[in-house]
Amino acid sequence: RQQRRLSTAAVGPNGHDDDDEDDDAFLLSTFAKGSRAPSKPKKEDGGWSTIGKKNKSSPVEEEEEPVVEEEEEVANANATTSLTIPLTEAEIPIVIGPKGSTIQQLQQDSGAKLDVSKGGINVATGVTIIGTPSAIALAQEQLETILALERSKVAHSVVLSGKDIMIGNSAANGIKAIIGRGGSTIQNIQAVTGCKLDADVDAGTLSIVGPSADAVSQAQTMCQNIVHGESQSTVDLKTRNMVMMVCGKGLVNLKQWQEETSCRFDFVERGSTVLKITGDTDKIARALMLVTERMALCKGSSMELPGDKIGAVYGKGGSTLRHIQDSTGVSVEIQQPTPGAAATCHILGEPTAVQAAQDMITKALEGEVVELKPGHVLEKIDLGIAVSAVIGRGGSKLQELEKTHQVQLSIGRGTSICTIVGKPDAVQKCRTEITSITQPLIDKAEAEAKIAAQAEQMTLENANGGTPNAWGGVDADLDGW
Repeated sequence: RQQRRLSTAAVGPNGHDDDDEDDDAFLLSTFAKGSRAPSKPKKEDGGWSTIGKKNKSSPVEEEEEPVVEEEEEVANANATTSLTIPLTEAEIPIVIGPKGSTIQQLQQDSGAKLDVSKGGINVATGVTIIGTPSAIALAQEQLETILALERSKVAHSVVLSGKDIMIGNSAANGIKAIIGRGGSTIQNIQAVTGCKLDADVDAGTLSIVGPSADAVSQAQTMCQNIVHGESQSTVDLKTRNMVMMVCGKGLVNLKQWQEETSCRFDFVERGSTVLKITGDTDKIARALMLVTERMALCKGSSMELPGDKIGAVYGKGGSTLRHIQDSTGVSVEIQQPTPGAAATCHILGEPTAVQAAQDMITKALEGEVVELKPGHVLEKIDLGIAVSAVIGRGGSKLQELEKTHQVQLSIGRGTSICTIVGKPDAVQKCRTEITSITQPLIDKAEAEAKIAAQAEQMTLENANGGTPNAWGGVDADLDGW
């Protein structure tokens, strides 16, 4: 507003400038330097105002304000500093680039100097950027972009080895097939999937690294198709017991199916229940049918076990359960939600085998011995009322008898029948000792029972008016004697 007012003051009513060009220059120059506008003396002629001209012979001294802050900012912007970015050993070649091309380009684009350290004693692995703050910021941004791109390329990986890539009995042959003539096959896989494949023929391993899980999976499938066949399929057997049923003892079923269908059967990883089938498409369909038919045949059945009798099914150290499975060919799984609660027993196998296993489990629940070793015999003895005497406090007497005679004793819960299993002479000796414990108690109980019966008889007789005489009545003369 000052500038417009001052400029207008030098112009007459008709819009013409009365002063020369020097006056205008002086006015603008003075105002631009921050000086106060000169006073405007009035002219007597027509209300005109006259602006004093600059006296060229005596120039006006003007003081300029210092610009210290601006100079400091310029100095800081031009100062040389440094920034160190840590790197992994694998990232150092990425920063350097082929023949140093990447690091040279970074230095050229940013104007900063990059110094790469490969680490050592008390020296960390990394890159130090030296330059002005703006140059360092630019170099850092470009460097982080390059590293992020490379990291994304190796975000997912998998290593194939052994049976995954084995041709015949050699993983090296599988690696060679994946590499192809002159490396053409492996180069094609890399071009299609965007993954990096590192093949080691001597070690028999293939490393696949890619930007995504899908890309790595695609490359893995392409490699395995080259080694094993045209396609793959999987089926989940759900449980380890079903895995045993499908595979058969010694993998007999899988071996038979491989010969029949020319497909390869493998589990996707150790401990997995997912079965992978590799081969020609039509043959895979046949293999899948064989697997599903076997699963349907061996679905088995279930039975409930009382919580307090599960131990009888397991046996000492699991011996009873192992014998049931080995002798019938079934797979038994017992699931108990909480200790002491009732359990569910799942039996998988062919129908006749499942029925035989159920019968054996029922015997175990009833306290019967399921397995007899060669040369052993089984005898049973009724303990009668002497069950607790034979068992002893906390089972101590029963354990003593087993240890002394080298036999196995079992007493069914809720019964008085004791089963003795062992060698014939040991069983006979144990039976004799058990009889010596039980017979006195039984005899005493029988005697007490006889006395109790007699007392009851006498009570009945007294209730009927005394003892009858030979004539069938009571002698009245005896009354009062």
